[in-house]
Amino acid sequence: MRALILSGGRTVQGPSLLSDKRTYAATDGQTVFEVNYEGANVDAYVNGFRLAPNDYVATDGVSVSLVLACEAGDIVTLCGGAVDIVPDAYSKSEMDSMLVGKAASSHTHATSQVTGLDDALAGKAALLATSSVDGGIRMRLVGTTLYITNDGTDA
Repeated sequence: MRALILSGGRTVQGPSLLSDKRTYAATDGQTVFEVNYEGANVDAYVNGFRLAPNDYVATDGVSVSLVLACEAGDIVTLCGGAVDIVPDAYSKSEMDSMLVGKAASSHTHATSQVTGLDDALAGKAALLATSSVDGGIRMRLVGTTLYITNDGTDA
C-alpha cells in the first residue's frame, strides 16, 4: 500500500506498508517459522487462533519462535509488516540541520516596507488604517492569516 500526500499544492508519494504473510503446515515439534517483519509488527496464528505476544518470540525480523511446539499438521500463519521509507527522503535530523540559519517562521515589517499591498488588497479590503499611537500599524502573516494591530503592540 502506498500513501499519496498533498503537500504544498502537489501530490507526493509517501512511505509504503510492506506486508509478508506466510502459512505453514507444521511438522511434529516444530517451533521456528520464517516471515519478514520490523519491530513488533508481526501476528501469529495456529489453526486459526491468534496467539498472544507472549506465546511467541519475534526479535530478529525474519523468524518467529513459538513457545509451545506444534503437532504435525498444525496450520501456522504469520503476518509480518514493515514501513518502506520513501527513496531519497530526508530524516527529521537531516532536515533540521539543513534549515539552520534559514528564515525564521515569522517576520515583522512596517506597512511602508510592504510593496504591492495596495494591488493585493484591491477589491478585497480597504487600506484605510491609521494610528495615532507610537509604533504604528503592525502586521504578521501566519500561513494565509494576516494579523494586524494599530496600537503599537505585536500582532
